[in-house]
Amino acid sequence: MPVRKLKRAAPNNSGPSRRRRLKKSSSPDGSSMVFFSIMLPSVMEKKKLKLPVKFVRRYGRQLGGNMAQLHLPNGSVWSVGVSRGRGTRIQDILLDKGWASFMDKNSVSLHYFLTFKYVRESIFHVRIYDLTTCEIPYPPIHDPTDNNGGESSVIYLGSTKSEDNDDDDNVVDEALDSRGEEEWVPILNELEAREIYVSWKFSSTFRKMSEASKKALREAIKNKLEDGPSFVAVIMSRGRHNLIVPTGFVKQNLTGDGEAVILKEVSGGGKWVVEASFGGDGMFRLLGEEWQRFYHENNLEAGDLCLFQLMPKEKVEFLVSIYRASPFGG
Repeated sequence: MPVRKLKRAAPNNSGPSRRRRLKKSSSPDGSSMVFFSIMLPSVMEKKKLKLPVKFVRRYGRQLGGNMAQLHLPNGSVWSVGVSRGRGTRIQDILLDKGWASFMDKNSVSLHYFLTFKYVRESIFHVRIYDLTTCEIPYPPIHDPTDNNGGESSVIYLGSTKSEDNDDDDNVVDEALDSRGEEEWVPILNELEAREIYVSWKFSSTFRKMSEASKKALREAIKNKLEDGPSFVAVIMSRGRHNLIVPTGFVKQNLTGDGEAVILKEVSGGGKWVVEASFGGDGMFRLLGEEWQRFYHENNLEAGDLCLFQLMPKEKVEFLVSIYRASPFGG
């Protein structure tokens, strides 16, 4: 079977503003939805949690991936599976794979009361209350392996381990504290206003970035050259092997299975024809020898930031701006 060529998606008649609205997780008045769930016998037995119908009707289409993050007040971030129930009803969306481990490790018992605050793009802030109606003392964060030496589904501070899906090779997972969230939200608003896509785990990346990298990000947002969709990626040490394109950007702007994309670097004027394809994990990557050439010939280092701007041409072509920064802190 021949490989279908990657194409730029047809323009949306509703324009860029609609694409930004689809990415937002908050309601029109800027608030976030909060819901609660009581751990009934059916939840404990099936080891799955069905999301409320009202929440799913409003935000279900944003849960486009197969994983969600549950952030607890102790700083741990749990990666759990997201699946749709039998049939085609949009309201049948479940948290399943990894949910049993989440309950077990946090000692969630029958009739416990959990609150879920939806932040954005498959990220929830969760609080757990026991039968006394008081919030539980959350367990301390230990080594990111279980007693059998296998990987657990929790993403620990400073760790890149998740249950079975390291969804983005370009990021470091770390929970945002309240101070980090206050710093991140204005950046998120600017990204959405300028139609710049980021990874669904970029909020975690932002918390780990050095001040120089954050400054580079702000410069990239400010200096975006063209109208239209873009995405931004922070270069990690392993970024020389491949770079994952944000899922939201791919879904909204590209069609086909992938073959190659053109990268043009702004300042030096170089041009690279880079292999692009979906991996077995469903993630869309820039990879291969030409990507490695792009990486080395532009002297990319950990902490640098690249802004990829999709050009209005028939072939998939990006104008790439590089913003230098010192390596990540920590």
